[in-house]
Amino acid sequence: MTVEGLLGQSQALEELAQRRDDTLADFDAAGNAENQCLLAIRALTLPKVAQALEDAATAVSTACSALRTAATNLDRLNKLFYAALKAEA
Repeated sequence: MTVEGLLGQSQALEELAQRRDDTLADFDAAGNAENQCLLAIRALTLPKVAQALEDAATAVSTACSALRTAATNLDRLNKLFYAALKAEA
């Protein structure tokens, strides 16, 4: 092996090392970009979940109100029914 041959191989190794370093930097940048995207997705999803929970709470409140009204009406019907039974007796 000659000095020129060793210098050529050294130069080739330096170029490969630089390509490796550039690739690692790209890899790190891609990982950071992926993380930022995941954070953005979470930020978009949480308000939607909060809105869905708020909508569900409103629906439950409406259903409870309807059940209270139905219970009141059923109580009135029961009173009328028993009053009619009493009147027949």
